[in-house]
Amino acid sequence: MKQKIFFLTLVLFITPLVMNAQNQIKSSVVANGGTVLTGSSNKIAGTVGQSLIGNTGNQSNFIKSGFWEQANGLITDVEVPYNKTIPKEFKLFQNYPNPFNPSTTIQFSLPKESFTKLEIFNALGEKVSTLVSEMLSPGVYKYKWDAYRFSSGVYFYRIIADNFVQTKKLLLLK
Repeated sequence: MKQKIFFLTLVLFITPLVMNAQNQIKSSVVANGGTVLTGSSNKIAGTVGQSLIGNTGNQSNFIKSGFWEQANGLITDVEVPYNKTIPKEFKLFQNYPNPFNPSTTIQFSLPKESFTKLEIFNALGEKVSTLVSEMLSPGVYKYKWDAYRFSSGVYFYRIIADNFVQTKKLLLLK
């Protein structure tokens, strides 16, 4: 029995000293127990019964031992990046939602770089808002119009881009 205790003491306390002669394993645990090494997005978690965890390295090699565990939770959903294909034609889409209260989204597509104006008009034809007035690259664009300060009624939105002009109707209901 004394030999087993002596051997266990030798393994637990002498082995880390011997390892100092080589590359030292930082933040490590020998035999039973556990520890955690944390990086920017992952961490290594050691558990009971794992003989050694930690990391070691020099200029040409780097070793980490342990069980990988994600530090920031599991990824449960993946957002598909927007398709960056260039539209084939100028297009003004119907706003949504329509009717709306108090805001709506207006979407349009540009097949080439164009100076673009997107304006809102009331039923009398008076301009009440300008959402866009600038040079835009080819692509699909979405703009939100917040009409909280306007009264209920029919409004029109118009796009002018290159030689393309189109107008659509929208309805604000409060």
